[in-house]
Amino acid sequence: MLNDRLGVNLESRLTNKRRRMAEEGVCKSKRDKLNPLDVIAEDKKLIEGYVAIAKDMAIKYGS
Repeated sequence: MLNDRLGVNLESRLTNKRRRMAEEGVCKSKRDKLNPLDVIAEDKKLIEGYVAIAKDMAIKYGS
């Protein structure tokens, strides 16, 4: 949903982050533990979009 709403590609951002970490010498196990939330946490625009989507889903599904 975040990809569609904000026009970003989280998978490519995650791949790029892992590649940058590999260039910096970070161990493979630490790179493998990364997930899309780690990418979202680094970008204010993505955080705002993620919160908006969570809010919309909470309203829609009544949580």
